[in-house]
Amino acid sequence: LLLAKLLPHLLERDHRVLLFSQFKLVLDILADLLDHLGVRHARLDGDVIGDKRQAAIDSFEASGSELQAFLLGTRAGGVGISLT
Repeated sequence: LLLAKLLPHLLERDHRVLLFSQFKLVLDILADLLDHLGVRHARLDGDVIGDKRQAAIDSFEASGSELQAFLLGTRAGGVGISLT
């Protein structure tokens, strides 16, 4: 509920949001919320492998990217990932 109220304020100011969770079920719920709010997002968790992982990162970091949020699993083996 707090996130649903906070996100529009952040996005109006052109902020992009990183949401972390240790649990994939929570990421599923957050993805549903973002879909409901019309927030374009990418996701990286343990099920995203190889080229798809890098493509999600590149898409989020691309200049002029339409992605406003990135869902990250803390157990996705994200050593060395740098998102700006």
